[in-house]
Parts: sequence; C-alpha cells; structure tokens
Amino acid sequence: MAAIVTVPEYEIHERVTIDPARSALVVVDMQNDFVSEGGRLVVPDAAATLPAIGVLIPIYLAYRELH
Repeated sequence: MAAIVTVPEYEIHERVTIDPARSALVVVDMQNDFVSEGGRLVVPDAAATLPAIGVLIPIYLAYRELH
C-alpha cells in the first residue's frame, strides 16, 4: 500500500551561515523508502537534499576533529 505524505511549503535560501560551535548536524530518515522513487513513504524532493548533506558531513567531521 503506497502512501502520499504532504509536505508544507517552506522557504529555500541560496546561502545559510551556521556557527558550528552552536550547531548540530542531524540527518534523519534518509532511507530508500523515504528518498528513492518508488519508495513506500517517498517524500517529494527528499533526494534533492542529498548533495547538500554530502557537503555538510565532511565539514562537520573536520570541525569535530579540531575541537
């Protein structure tokens, strides 16, 4: 049984500044069922977030190593 989840409108910013000393990186539910086309709980546009997550993880890990 397929389900459709409605995602409310949200604003997308071209650039965001984050203070790593006061921030956390939380990646939630990036499972195939939520991200991949044909998944039972696919979230529209979830796959579009993967490149940004791929950029943020190494930055987070590098910062963590220094502190």
